[in-house]
Amino acid sequence: MDSAKALEVDNWMKTMAVKAAKKFVPQKELLRMRWVLTFKSSSEADAVQGTPPSQDCVKAKARIVILGYSDPHLLDASSVSPAMSRLSTGAERLTTDSCVWRIRAWSNFLQGFKGAYEWSPWEYGAFKHCGVQIVQHPDFSVSIDHSSFCSELKQMTPIKETRKLHPEELSQVRAILGSIQWRVYQSAPQHAAKLNYLQSLVAVQDSSMVEQVNKLVREVFAARSLSCQVQALGADNPDDLCMIGWSDASLANRPDFSSTGGYLIALMSKKAIQDGMGRVNPVSWRSGKLRRVARSSLSAESQALADAEQELFYARSEWREMMGDDLGATKPEEVSKRMQGYLVVDAKAMFDTLSKGVLAASQKDKYTGLELLARSQHLEAQQTTLLWCDSDHQLADGLTKASKQDVLKRFLSSGMWRIRYDGAYVSAKKRRQMIHEEEEGNSTFLLDFVFRTH
Repeated sequence: MDSAKALEVDNWMKTMAVKAAKKFVPQKELLRMRWVLTFKSSSEADAVQGTPPSQDCVKAKARIVILGYSDPHLLDASSVSPAMSRLSTGAERLTTDSCVWRIRAWSNFLQGFKGAYEWSPWEYGAFKHCGVQIVQHPDFSVSIDHSSFCSELKQMTPIKETRKLHPEELSQVRAILGSIQWRVYQSAPQHAAKLNYLQSLVAVQDSSMVEQVNKLVREVFAARSLSCQVQALGADNPDDLCMIGWSDASLANRPDFSSTGGYLIALMSKKAIQDGMGRVNPVSWRSGKLRRVARSSLSAESQALADAEQELFYARSEWREMMGDDLGATKPEEVSKRMQGYLVVDAKAMFDTLSKGVLAASQKDKYTGLELLARSQHLEAQQTTLLWCDSDHQLADGLTKASKQDVLKRFLSSGMWRIRYDGAYVSAKKRRQMIHEEEEGNSTFLLDFVFRTH
């Protein structure tokens, strides 16, 4: 560890992060510091070969941390990093996401970027980032493995009596749910509905939720190997891809009788859309409480659709920016519509209203009808195609109902999904009934055939 400390001090001096004081500095002007000492896997050889880091060898790592918040001149000094505003390296910051930069001459950029700083060995092919093991395959698909992170989750001590949670217990509940949230929004949408429901119970502070939290920890551990993957979609050109979003809502299923909305935005190839089935790469997903109290299922579905439509618009806009388009502030839909978009819903009444674009005078919920008309204009302006599916093929169903997470598990295990069946507008309940009747008919025919032959 002494060698690691010496190396850290040498790096501070080499990069001129500090300079010698030329005059007396009062005690109150001095900033405190501390050492952060850790051990990490040694990955120099593995990084060069593109293989997962070896666990057999570890090395000491030391970091100096200056407690800058104790600076008496903190409010007077400029805290804006000048490096983020410079375009000298050729990077252009996206309008849709300030953390994403567009690089046209990427080879020159990487060479200049690597030469600008002192780096530990660069890792590629297979490496761990923020607790996630990432592996890229020869077909450029990417596997995401969160299993080691899930294995570190711990359950709480069970509480048998019914009472309010103590402050330390409440803090432990929040910490566990916060860790699971990291897993959910990085690679595991199948746990989102239950996680969001439990987060809404934290304010109640009832001890009965501890068993539910522990059950969720066990579910996350059991499904630790099931994650979103980045697949090769079989498109030769970025223009052969499209964005698709699934939207769903569950009425008054929360402790305060509010509703839950959810969406999943993904990339698919245009050919897969035409075939009605294909590989799907999830891009964004959400499960959460709807902003307004819904008086009907149509009202809840319309609110969930509004959130999904906005996210789909934003994802399409960012994709076009990454492809080189400039996003204007006056008419951003002119850019987003260059990326073909689809929205999938399972609410037949909402689908009919949006398809016709006319508010029926007999419609009971007039406010929702007007909101849907406004949403219809957005869909038309962005040239978004609205699709209907039965509830068995609604991917977002697993984001609004914890009992439906098997839908998402089935999707994640294969990476494939069916958009529709031949025979439009047949509900899942009626389709299952038709299959059951067909199976019964076949069984009756078989028995009749056996009886007659004897």
